[in-house]
Amino acid sequence: MSLADYKAGHSFERHALEISAEFTERYRAAVAGIASDEHVEEGERVPPMALAAAALGKLIAELGLGAGTIHAGQEVEFIRPVKVGERMYAVAEIASNAVRRSSRFTTIRTEIRDVDGHAVATAVSSVIVPEPAGAGAQSAGSGERVSGN
Repeated sequence: MSLADYKAGHSFERHALEISAEFTERYRAAVAGIASDEHVEEGERVPPMALAAAALGKLIAELGLGAGTIHAGQEVEFIRPVKVGERMYAVAEIASNAVRRSSRFTTIRTEIRDVDGHAVATAVSSVIVPEPAGAGAQSAGSGERVSGN
């Protein structure tokens, strides 16, 4: 399925998330712009935005979004800290999905919970994906045409 096939309200299967020490080190290096000699240990706190990045990354991979995809916005509410190695899961839902001119604008709401089902964080992500040439300008969320003006 392509992103165009999903309507607002569609829920994806839950994804397992476990933020490893290696992922945390790579995230810190990417954000700081340099590699660090500091090693991350099990039980250390995960940088909050690393959690959101991991959840969105899994969904982008599942959807097969690739070149040209823009992560246009991110809102996250953190309910409690997460530790390296802690197991969680994420459930994502399409909040909106519409085409304007030659791009698809999609908003995805994600809930991240621990293995006991307690909320850890909620995230709202906005992505812009180029539409294939000749694709119509119909909103998958409402069935209405979206004006490009």
